[in-house]
Amino acid sequence: MRMVFYVVALGVLLSACAGHSLECETGTSVKDCAPGTAGHERLLQRQADTKTVDAMDDARCRAYAQPGTEAYRACRRRADADRQRYDPH
Repeated sequence: MRMVFYVVALGVLLSACAGHSLECETGTSVKDCAPGTAGHERLLQRQADTKTVDAMDDARCRAYAQPGTEAYRACRRRADADRQRYDPH
């Protein structure tokens, strides 16, 4: 079991020495991570999630009102406020 830990730790350290930060390799950071790192993959997933949520909010608010109307804008503001309140990030 200890051997597996050492092999994993060595792999992470070597990959960090390959020009990528340790945070990007482990996925704990998404800022300025190079493509192919766990951090970059996490950034891409967050961007896709944001687009999906935005499309869902848009569809829901369009069911209540036409885009450009005050009712539509109020619906989007409520959706944004709810998201900020309950967002785990």
